[in-house]
Amino acid sequence: MNRSIIAIIFLAFKTEADTLNLKESIKLALMNNKTIIQESNYNLRLKKLERDVVYKEYRPRFDTNFLREKIKTRKKIEFEEIATEINTETKRDNWDVGGYLSYVFSNGIKFNSELKNQIAYDRISDKYQSSIQGSFELPLSLTKGRRLENLLPLKSADEGYQLSQINYELAKQRLILECIEKYFALYKANRNVELAKEQVSLTKQLLKTSEAKFKLGEISEVDKMQVEVELALHEDELRLYIFQKESAVKEFLRIIGISNQREDIAINEQLPLFPEVKYELKECVKEGLKNRLEIKAQEIALSQQKRNIILTKTKNKPNISFILQDKYLSKEEKELEQVIKEYPDREWTIKFTVSYSFYDSSKTKKEVEKAYVSYEMEKERLERQKEDIENEISLIYNEESSLKHRLKNLEINLGLAHKTLQMNQKKYELGKISSREVIESQLSYRNLKSSYEDVNIDFIINQLRLLKAMGISLEKKTLYLLDGRLEDR
Repeated sequence: MNRSIIAIIFLAFKTEADTLNLKESIKLALMNNKTIIQESNYNLRLKKLERDVVYKEYRPRFDTNFLREKIKTRKKIEFEEIATEINTETKRDNWDVGGYLSYVFSNGIKFNSELKNQIAYDRISDKYQSSIQGSFELPLSLTKGRRLENLLPLKSADEGYQLSQINYELAKQRLILECIEKYFALYKANRNVELAKEQVSLTKQLLKTSEAKFKLGEISEVDKMQVEVELALHEDELRLYIFQKESAVKEFLRIIGISNQREDIAINEQLPLFPEVKYELKECVKEGLKNRLEIKAQEIALSQQKRNIILTKTKNKPNISFILQDKYLSKEEKELEQVIKEYPDREWTIKFTVSYSFYDSSKTKKEVEKAYVSYEMEKERLERQKEDIENEISLIYNEESSLKHRLKNLEINLGLAHKTLQMNQKKYELGKISSREVIESQLSYRNLKSSYEDVNIDFIINQLRLLKAMGISLEKKTLYLLDGRLEDR
């Protein structure tokens, strides 16, 4: 069933009161995102089919061909003053049936075999002719590079498919992380709107209290106007947050692949809980160097260059090979079910060949040097990639320590800000402080609350980035973490 249809059915069962959680969002993105997954999936299928086509070249093949022909000829003979015209007609059926088999062994030895049966029937003279031809060939090359040439199409097809699989998995990793980031961005946008609404409501209540105090002469008009200005600013801020929420919704719908089906969507108001995953830095680096798909892709490129050196050097070496060949031919002619002629024949051939290029103006020598340079370049890229992965993991790991420290400090400050806000509200009711101090307490508490959640979200995303940098599948690991489990990494 089409993925987008499944997504529509899934969303159809969601009522307006239902909300989409992070786990469902990831599954929808993996199932329905067109720009990332489907393009990578098409490329994966294409490479698999290309590999299958190459492999089928070394599998049995049977062909048949039927031809019915009618030939009219006219021959004019002139001799002295006599002219004669002869008209002839030929009707003939031709039927060819043949089979072919090619197979390459793991050591590069290639086996070829062919069998062909040709049948011709002359419908005018009722003459029947058939021939069977069969042959097999087994060349035994003594040069490694020559045998490697036979394996080259198969190896290239396999490596192309492997690289496509790697690109597909990397696309999924990027998509999952981006989906989580967009989900949390929408969560932040929703929270900012709610906090802004709460701030507007608190400021309106404060304005009512200020107006009542102003009438009683307890505060000045300037103090009351200060609250009115703050209310206008908070209302502008609310409008800005609503606009940001609309943008976040569009981005989230795009990443989960349903932007053409919905204009709005509700997500779970509860912040997803991820159990903290604890690793030592050395373990993280070790896992990253072992699991990262980018390293595996670079190792494939390195093996291709190494193979290219062997193939290039072969051009400058003697080619020594044995060829064992067997040919079989059976031919017969029949007329009115009676055998007229029969030509049986069989031929065995054993060939020993030696070929060597004595002089090619050092062309092969330069090609070998070029192959070595390409190999060293790919080798250097692999080492740089390993260094980059180590640096990436170290930076993410250090960032995690920094985020932990900030979370602890914010947690302490948030508790103090909440107590200060409660105390200032009571003092304002008793007339001991101005409205300005209450507003500042409200803003301080709200900003600290937002900062605490933002840092907590950053900590979660940073942990997922660390897992991705270690080469651990986010598809499985994220779902396990959302279920509150740490195992099966």
